[in-house]
Amino acid sequence: MKIIHHKVLAQRYALALYEIADSSDLVEEVFQDMKLLDRVTTQNPELKRILISPIIPPSKKRNILVELFKNKINDISFTFLTLLTIKAREVILHDIVLSFIEIYEQDHHIYEVTIKVAAPISQQNKEKILQKLEPVIPGNIELEVEIDPRLIGGFQLYFDDYLYDASLLKQLRELKKELSENLYIKQI
Repeated sequence: MKIIHHKVLAQRYALALYEIADSSDLVEEVFQDMKLLDRVTTQNPELKRILISPIIPPSKKRNILVELFKNKINDISFTFLTLLTIKAREVILHDIVLSFIEIYEQDHHIYEVTIKVAAPISQQNKEKILQKLEPVIPGNIELEVEIDPRLIGGFQLYFDDYLYDASLLKQLRELKKELSENLYIKQI
C-alpha cells in the first residue's frame, strides 16, 4: 500500500511542478533538469540510498542536493528540490522526476519504443523501423535498441504495455511446444 501511496504522491508533486513550469514558460528547461536529476540518481546509487535513508536528517540531504545542483539547474527546479527536503519528501524524489518526465512526454506526444535484437543494427535499419512505426504511432518516437543474443534472430518490440515478439526464440519455443504434444494420445 505504501508504494502506491508514494506513486500517487509523486504524480501530484510532478504535476504541480509541471504546471508551475508551464505557467512560467520554462517547461523545456525544467524537463532538462529532471532528465539531469534522473541521470544523476540512476548513475549514483549511493545518492539514492542517502535520499531514502531515515537515519540521515533532511537538513543534511538538503545540503547534499544544494551542493550537487546549485547553479546547475533552473531556479524553479532548485526551489522545488529544497521544498521537497523541507517537506521530507526527498524519499520520492526519483519517482517525482520520472512522473514529471512521463507528463512531459505525454503532453508533447513523445513515445518511447524499445526494440530488442540479437545483434547490433545499422542506422539505416533504425530509420526503416522508424518509418514503419510512424503510421502506427502518432507523435515523436524515441527508439531505443537493446542487444539480447538469446533472441537468436528477429526482434521484440516494446511500446507502452505492448510486446510484439518476432524473435526466433519465440518461434523455437512454439515449435518445441508443438513437438512435445503426443498426437497419438487423446488430449483431454
